[in-house]
Amino acid sequence: MDLSMLPKGSLPAPDPWRPYVAELQLGAERCPGVQHDREADVGFAGLHRPCFGLMPRALAEVVRDIPVADIHLPAGVRVKYLRQPQHYLALPGFGRKPDFMVHVKASGTWFVVRSFEGTVPADTVYFVEGPFDCIKEESYEDGYDELEAGKCPYAFRNHRLYRRRADGTLYDVTRVLLPRPVIRRSERHKYDAGSPRLDSSKLTYAPTLRWRASPPGEEPFPVSESRRYGRVVSFEAHFGFAVWNGRGFDVRERVSDSLWPRYKCSLARPDISCDGALTTGKRDDSFLDYDTEWPDRSKP
Repeated sequence: MDLSMLPKGSLPAPDPWRPYVAELQLGAERCPGVQHDREADVGFAGLHRPCFGLMPRALAEVVRDIPVADIHLPAGVRVKYLRQPQHYLALPGFGRKPDFMVHVKASGTWFVVRSFEGTVPADTVYFVEGPFDCIKEESYEDGYDELEAGKCPYAFRNHRLYRRRADGTLYDVTRVLLPRPVIRRSERHKYDAGSPRLDSSKLTYAPTLRWRASPPGEEPFPVSESRRYGRVVSFEAHFGFAVWNGRGFDVRERVSDSLWPRYKCSLARPDISCDGALTTGKRDDSFLDYDTEWPDRSKP
């Protein structure tokens, strides 16, 4: 179970923040726009323009130490993949060290891990998405992961939050820090079973999660649905944001577009593909405050 071959990732975050400095200090094999850039790696598995190399040890140890009763893939199998180069990136956070986010490819499944550094190291939290929910048979309608070992052959991916105790043991803080929003009984008929679900698609840009729900059938939400957001035809309903503050998550009804940025637009990792200047004409999400001036397209 040894992971000592992985870099510690304990260097302080660049101040002021500069993309790819932390990854290259950890020995990344390649980073976009820095060395050996490959177009296929620019947007990989939800990570925006990641580097490739051995991942930070602290994140790997979290995945290794999750009880098999939770994650349904033996630790020995997880370690095999954790020792291999993966796609990862560093992000500015609240702690002395940068936050990191990594995608771990593991045969028929995968893990996404993101650290949220605390203003005090003991407050640091690790977000993990992986095969947490075991199912007895294939589910072609909803999709599933086929696990290569262990007692659970198939699983759905879900999310958990973990912290380290002073003695180094890992413990689950999901329900404490990220409780599910409650849908009133009178409204349950309007949403799909299992709603609300957690949207983690912006974690590569900002320390923000979003609770959302889908309609129960194939029809989009009507205009009268007060929680709907997105384009004219909307299949998403909003149930709040959870924003990391260095100690825990603030639950907010609204956030600025810097905390829920448009695709490829990030102040921490600007991209020439960002559609530039202002968000005028792009205000299609009624739960966002559009107040961010993005870098000019010609100046990534």
